[in-house]
Amino acid sequence: MSRSVVQRDRSPNRPVRRSGRLTLGRQASFWVSAGVVAHTLWTSAAPAMAYQLYAEEWRLTHTVTTGIFAIYPVVVVTILILFGDISDHIGRRTTMLLGLGASLAGVFLFAVAPSVLWLFAGRAFMGVGVGLTAGPSTAAVLEFSAEGQAKRAASITAAAQAFGLAAALLLGGGLTQYAPWPTHLSFWVLFALIALLFTATWFLPRHVSGHAASRWRPQLPSLPSGLRPAFALASIAVTTAYAHGVLILSLGGQVARDLVGSPNALVNGTALSLFAITFGVLGTCSALTMPTASPTTALAGPWLHIIQRMTSTSSDGEGNRAPT
Repeated sequence: MSRSVVQRDRSPNRPVRRSGRLTLGRQASFWVSAGVVAHTLWTSAAPAMAYQLYAEEWRLTHTVTTGIFAIYPVVVVTILILFGDISDHIGRRTTMLLGLGASLAGVFLFAVAPSVLWLFAGRAFMGVGVGLTAGPSTAAVLEFSAEGQAKRAASITAAAQAFGLAAALLLGGGLTQYAPWPTHLSFWVLFALIALLFTATWFLPRHVSGHAASRWRPQLPSLPSGLRPAFALASIAVTTAYAHGVLILSLGGQVARDLVGSPNALVNGTALSLFAITFGVLGTCSALTMPTASPTTALAGPWLHIIQRMTSTSSDGEGNRAPT
């Protein structure tokens, strides 16, 4: 079990050149990291307004439609469990680049999908991308925040997550309803945004928050007996919260159309986005008013923090930087 020590970047706010490579300053790196956080929920919810269209166009059964969605959380959880601590070994920047690359591949497959098999592959790549970037991006937001600004970093993280979810539903609904190529155009837009984010992430500083003493290798999680009560309580809370989110991401489009009674995808997307907006407001306020706590817990949430701590290896705990 490692001691997680966060090392903040104290470089100037303007881009600087290190070892012949242009590197973003602290403030720019902070906002790029927040953008990666936003991408995780945007990518998660990207197909929400299109599932019904796929079902109608390809005459998909409810089982197949459910399977397209279900493969995504399965892959995300697998990546989190097996690779939850990889950024401690290869660096936040490198891990986020790998994740963004996987997200790009997944979104591209949706953008050009000629058949349902492409959707399954696309969702799997999206799961890899979100699984790899969720932890490192939230940690990077804190590392690039100003000294003593952990609560602000936590609130920005919550706001970025809510923005990504709301943008996926609103933009997806609007493009589905009023733009051509309703099952493709929204994914091309997201592809372009992730490509820009990938480029910006490329210029983040090359470092990790802590130096891992041993070489990384996949390993199954273990849980000390002292953490089991907290883990059980956190698991119940997370399962309840994400069960609501799953309904939005998988069946939300159809449910909204049935309940709202409107065939307009933008209207339905707006109704669904109220979930994200409420989540963002409450999450931001709670982050600003919470008592002082573990920065990683504040940013990544108890569920991600526990998974990463379960899968982490020993480190020297001194916050030494290692090149990627």
